[in-house]
Amino acid sequence: MPNPFGFSPGDDAQGDMGEFFENLGRMMRSGGTQNSGPVDWDAVKKSSSAILKDAGDASVATEFIDQATAATDLADIWLNEATSLPSGGEKCAVITRAQWIQETLTAWQGLVDPVAQGLSQAMSGIIPQDIEAGAIDIPEQLLEQLPPEVAAQMKELIGSGDFSKMLAPLMAMTKSMGATLFGNQFGQGLGTMATEVLSATDVGIPLTSSRRPTFLATNVTHFSDGLNLEVSDTLIYLALRELAHQRLFTAAPWLRSHIQSAMSQYAGGVEVDTSAIEEALSHIDPTNIDEINEALGADLFVQSRTPDQEAALARLELLIALIESWVTVVVTNAVENRLPSSNALAETLRRRRAAGGPAEKFFVGLVGLEIRPRKIREAGTVWQELTKKIGVQDRDNLWTHPDLLPTTTDLEDVESFIANHSHDLMGDLQKIIDDEGKQPQSEDN
Repeated sequence: MPNPFGFSPGDDAQGDMGEFFENLGRMMRSGGTQNSGPVDWDAVKKSSSAILKDAGDASVATEFIDQATAATDLADIWLNEATSLPSGGEKCAVITRAQWIQETLTAWQGLVDPVAQGLSQAMSGIIPQDIEAGAIDIPEQLLEQLPPEVAAQMKELIGSGDFSKMLAPLMAMTKSMGATLFGNQFGQGLGTMATEVLSATDVGIPLTSSRRPTFLATNVTHFSDGLNLEVSDTLIYLALRELAHQRLFTAAPWLRSHIQSAMSQYAGGVEVDTSAIEEALSHIDPTNIDEINEALGADLFVQSRTPDQEAALARLELLIALIESWVTVVVTNAVENRLPSSNALAETLRRRRAAGGPAEKFFVGLVGLEIRPRKIREAGTVWQELTKKIGVQDRDNLWTHPDLLPTTTDLEDVESFIANHSHDLMGDLQKIIDDEGKQPQSEDN
């Protein structure tokens, strides 16, 4: 994951590697590790804060809060006519870029940790478990580049006749440093994302713990100015999308777990291309920090995916496409003939997704999933036809259970799907529940 979310966070390779060795030295002096998880979230906070310091993070103006409040209240009323999913009646929140990072960290942990854990396990699998003492020769030039205590520890380790006993703490420290490096990298991408996201659900899923529609004032203002639109109009449209997402994820609480499950299944199949690592390291000067950083940034993970990984990504893409298209259809129906700028806003957001918006950068950067615009269009056609044929209520009831939603095959045969779900939707749901109840319980349950 050399560029999390598709962003290029910068080229301060010398500083990154210098901090790596400094942290390694502190760990060796303390005799322990600093990070127990796959991602160092303190490093995430530090590196994302550094990005925001350079980008700027203006305070929120009272006028913007008033406009956002009015827009949210109006959007909530309009949505009542476009979806049967109930309103929570929450007031909006207006935050800074730094506050967005702070308020979304818990959600990021649930999404990122499983993937990072998969990468960590894959990397640990390439570390040899048994190496003869003295079999490794580290160039003196490289040792001179390290802090003295690190160089001394490495010499002692390599020359030890009891290498196997020292391997465990070394691997623990390696994992800890990997967590720090991943945290620095992820934090840089997160800080850059904080300069672009418009709301709490702009990545396609809610990231805050509350149902409150949330807007990033600076980003919304810049976005609106770039379109030469009134901020109040932009806020109404964004509020419609934000509230639609919040209503959906509240009515279908299983959505979060299904997204996380698909990402975890993908991460569990990650493999490391050991030949690529050997090839990269064979051509670098170990005393050249820039070359080391470039080698570490290479794509060292196997490109081919297992059938389980392919299935996980297919489920994830379908789910994201169904969510995004449902929101688009609901918002389009809610705003019809009410907001003259809605077409321009809808087209801008569509192009933003196609070019790689925050949601696309997140899924591509973390699990390599490209959400194809065609898939979203196909899903949108299903929701539009369902609205016409079975009405808003039954259309929205499909979110009651994951087995009621359209499959990839259904997107290609809309008429058959509608015919199969237009007679007795609640009966279909009851049959699913009954069938689940008949399944034998495992011994662990």
